[in-house]
Amino acid sequence: MGLTKNAHIIKILIPKQLFIDDKFNEDSLEELEAYTEPHYLQLKDGEEIQFVRFGYCRKDSQNQAIFTHK
Repeated sequence: MGLTKNAHIIKILIPKQLFIDDKFNEDSLEELEAYTEPHYLQLKDGEEIQFVRFGYCRKDSQNQAIFTHK
């Protein structure tokens, strides 16, 4: 099974622990590239979506989502 011509590429931001032992964690924000179905574009900013085998994300913009939980 391959990607369809209609797949939409987005960036998913995964926030992690901001400070470790009172020191700023430079790896506190992970970024992943993901492919979504065209339906993602119909969601309003702020709506939550579940990605199978990944978890829940909140749509931040047409090209970005923020991971919320598994």
